[in-house]
Amino acid sequence: VFTEASRLGRYKPTDVDLIIVDEAHLSEANSYKKVCEYYNCRRVLFTATPARLDGKPLTLADTLITGITANELIKMGALCEVSISCAIKSLLENDEKMRQKAIDTDEQIDRAERDIEAICMRLLLQQQPVAKDLRTISSALKMISDMERIGDQSSDIAEITRHITDYDKSCMEDIKKMSESVIRMLTMSIDSFVKKDVELAK
Repeated sequence: VFTEASRLGRYKPTDVDLIIVDEAHLSEANSYKKVCEYYNCRRVLFTATPARLDGKPLTLADTLITGITANELIKMGALCEVSISCAIKSLLENDEKMRQKAIDTDEQIDRAERDIEAICMRLLLQQQPVAKDLRTISSALKMISDMERIGDQSSDIAEITRHITDYDKSCMEDIKKMSESVIRMLTMSIDSFVKKDVELAK
């Protein structure tokens, strides 16, 4: 960046079609601004730490790409909801398709955990985040570990229902209500993390 900033006169503002900036949290430095504002083109910024310690926004980005996306956590949460629902249906309705779906969904949850964990570990090693960004990554790692356990437990329930032939059906309505409450808690907890909503977390 420093070299490019010193030789901008060699090029026209229209000579470049795209600028890609890694470590984009540094882009508010004058040298970055000088280069990015000189060229009349699209700017894509990458960073694991979009929050600067001085609180300044990243003003140069047409597109900002961060390490952990909300969609990945939301998708994993949605898989957990499916797993819970299928496990309970397999119990209440003795439905073999729902039973197998709960087991299969657990495998998808395991893959999602590994994918997100790999992203988090790469960010920790390469970006060495601090303060708010470190807390975000640590929280994401804790969340995916807990969600993976939800998938395991749902799969275990589905497996157990294969061996249940006689039970007291009077408690089934309470179990159904309990599963609905669990799904609501799961949805709200993920939403509160993504939206950074303290009241929703409470």
